[in-house]
Amino acid sequence: MKGIFYSTITVIFIIPMLVFTFAYLDSFRAVSQTTTSKAVGDKIASFSKSIDSDLPRAVEIIAKRSIEANINHIESSGASLDDAEFRIQESMTNGTVFGNSTVLNNFTISLWANILNSKGSAYGFDTSVDILSINITPIDSYHVGVGVIISVNMSDSGSNTNLYRVYDTTIPVSVEGLVDPLYLLYTNGLIKRTIRAPNITVYGAASVDIAVVREFYMQSADGPSFLDRLE
Repeated sequence: MKGIFYSTITVIFIIPMLVFTFAYLDSFRAVSQTTTSKAVGDKIASFSKSIDSDLPRAVEIIAKRSIEANINHIESSGASLDDAEFRIQESMTNGTVFGNSTVLNNFTISLWANILNSKGSAYGFDTSVDILSINITPIDSYHVGVGVIISVNMSDSGSNTNLYRVYDTTIPVSVEGLVDPLYLLYTNGLIKRTIRAPNITVYGAASVDIAVVREFYMQSADGPSFLDRLE
């Protein structure tokens, strides 16, 4: 009887301890999972924010260098572009003009996407970056609009976390400081004229004379766009 009594007492004490232990383990597991999920979420937010700030800068740099590469092609070949928008897209994507290598080979939008893939891996994610579209449009006499849409797919197998996001940015790329391709075409490259917007108010004979001497470019809705000048 004493054995049975002591066994019953032992069971009475052990069962609550086991219940408490399992409850504690479940609670610890839940807290651990929450902490892991928060850490992964913070990493994804940080990575996503870095793309938000980096994409416009990368597009501006790559686009301007691509435009310059096409101007260099016009100067060296003496021929205009067949399709300015398409050729700038080609340069931004592949670093080429009419399939010929340029100085852009070391920095294109494709290479930038690969850098993002590596950056995602450094964060611990399986990352896939795809370029969905590149659009080139005229804005005014001094700017070309460049729009880039990319998709980013990130996943973390450890926490079963996935994120798919599309980034869409359009920025005005200044053509000031670049050589006017029209002068290259009509003078066989003998005369180069740099595109400069006036830094004065051009009104009256005196300011017009200054604008002419300094070779300022006057904005006009009736004149050809910069893309037209490439063709």
